[in-house]
Amino acid sequence: MNKIEVLLSNVDAYFKEHPSHFGWLFIVLGIVLFIGSLKRWNWVYEDKPGTIWGTQWIIETFGFKTAQVLKILFSLLFIGLGIIWLLFY
Repeated sequence: MNKIEVLLSNVDAYFKEHPSHFGWLFIVLGIVLFIGSLKRWNWVYEDKPGTIWGTQWIIETFGFKTAQVLKILFSLLFIGLGIIWLLFY
């Protein structure tokens, strides 16, 4: 097994033992995406070449501000899902 497989195996085992902690993953991901959206980090708005319905399409069709608002709403959704997971699991 290589290092990545060992790491994934350890992460999988951890979340099987502590499933309620999985909500923290959503919260952290949402916070990072929220900060990245506000600070306009490149990786938040970049798409793979050849992507038809990605962020670049939204930027070209509706403008950057709309794409930024959608990314912020998406990040808040992740944070909300994480909180719901923590409350109900």
